[in-house]
Amino acid sequence: MHAPGSGILIDERGEPWADDSPELARRLGYREPDFDAPAYTVRNLGYIHVKLLEEGVRVSLRARSFSLLTLTALLYLLIDRRPRRLVLAVFSGEDWSYEMFTNIGSFAERAEDLAAGNPVAGRPRWLAVQKNLDALNRPHFERVRPIVNLWRSSRGRLNAEIFDTLSAAGLMQRSLLLRRIPGTSRLVYEHFGSGIKVMRPCETFAMVGCDAHDVYDQEYGGWVADCYDRALTRRRLRLEAARATVRTPGATLRVRYDRLLMPWRAERDLYVLSISMRRELSTVA
Repeated sequence: MHAPGSGILIDERGEPWADDSPELARRLGYREPDFDAPAYTVRNLGYIHVKLLEEGVRVSLRARSFSLLTLTALLYLLIDRRPRRLVLAVFSGEDWSYEMFTNIGSFAERAEDLAAGNPVAGRPRWLAVQKNLDALNRPHFERVRPIVNLWRSSRGRLNAEIFDTLSAAGLMQRSLLLRRIPGTSRLVYEHFGSGIKVMRPCETFAMVGCDAHDVYDQEYGGWVADCYDRALTRRRLRLEAARATVRTPGATLRVRYDRLLMPWRAERDLYVLSISMRRELSTVA
């Protein structure tokens, strides 16, 4: 565990280093004791520097110079540490600018914007970053609040009211409901909303009874199935900011969405409800 006051450098391959690492200095070809590895690598090599503070972290990076692979490694580090406050120091041109964040989701969106347009080797096809549940009080999430209230009042016990609530909020098309087969790890669809673009609207009815990964892009399906499984295991609401590149027969979809994962139970069966709120969608032939 890194102590407050220490620093971490994340290189172009997503590997973390102590920012005073002699091994890193040798790798870079600098052996002088006064070598400033954080400043040099951030400005010249596209590394990201993380300084651990008592109540948060300071992240230093150079705009348009770091890869999404480096950013992904940073986000995993931040998720593990869960800082209360994030200071982003951005070097652009010849000057530094500073921004403050109180949740990893908004920080991730801002940091990804700063990496946009950079050719990335090994760009991750999917990324989901947990958001603080306080974000559900924002106007963007107004439509999901009734179903959240139902989950809390029923203590996660599934009943027919769930579909009435989703319909009234206009969320049925953006929802997936999956059931875990008792005694197995399998998750199968009980409902597949026609607004989920990884399948054609006319094919979504045929998804009922299929396994979670049985979409066109089965690698993507496997990733979301793992996310659903973790939500069931933790038995808590989980709000995420997600980005994915999904292959379909006619096109490749690049999607950004917020996703609310909700675990439910009914007698001996466990269910997970996924509600996605699209932020941006582009299609690449």
